[in-house]
Amino acid sequence: MLKRQFIRQTAITVLSDPGTPVTTAGEIGLTLAGDNIFDTHLDPLQLLDCGCDRRALPAIAVYSESETLNTSDPYKYDELCFDQCNLSLVLELYACAAKGYELEAILDQLEQQVRIKLLPDTRFYQLAHLRGYRSTPRRAGDGKRLGMRVVELTLAYHETVQMIDVKPVQGIVVMPECGMQHMPPEGAKVPDNAYYRRLLRVGDITLVKTRRTKTSKTTTAAEQKVKPETASI
Repeated sequence: MLKRQFIRQTAITVLSDPGTPVTTAGEIGLTLAGDNIFDTHLDPLQLLDCGCDRRALPAIAVYSESETLNTSDPYKYDELCFDQCNLSLVLELYACAAKGYELEAILDQLEQQVRIKLLPDTRFYQLAHLRGYRSTPRRAGDGKRLGMRVVELTLAYHETVQMIDVKPVQGIVVMPECGMQHMPPEGAKVPDNAYYRRLLRVGDITLVKTRRTKTSKTTTAAEQKVKPETASI
């Protein structure tokens, strides 16, 4: 599972938890959206059933907009570590009301509840550092029945990818993560992904077995020298 997916699912879990504070006074419960929290981008008009269905609103849609990765040296560790991952996590807040000022009040209250419930929760903030927060009001439909507030969180975190030790068997093997360089004959550590797994299946590369160290053999020899003396005693 990609970390951005895990962050998204954690945000939904936290917002759906009735056992955490939802107001500055410490009141416990759900937000105005209740259980209407979705892991997808929604068409706001689809939330309206037969005009204005108050039972389906308010609602919150959670999705990731963009992600940028900066890659460190793939040969330094057994795992490929991204020095910095920047994720744009979007929460769209939907509400409906008969009058415009009521709609804005509901969206303001819902946004405040999201801040109080999500941002301080250890399950969420231990996954990534909050680097930015932007709230943008939008209108959907005719601008009166349905209102939308877009909250965008800029998150920074580190992510690792498991590496495998391989070497080429035949032909030239290029390494996309290293700017399409050719794999050296002695092999290299590469990400354990679909590209290299396919090369393993067709026989273009092979896994390199980990060599055993000589430390254990030296110790065994030293122990054997002591055994005759011990036997004579």
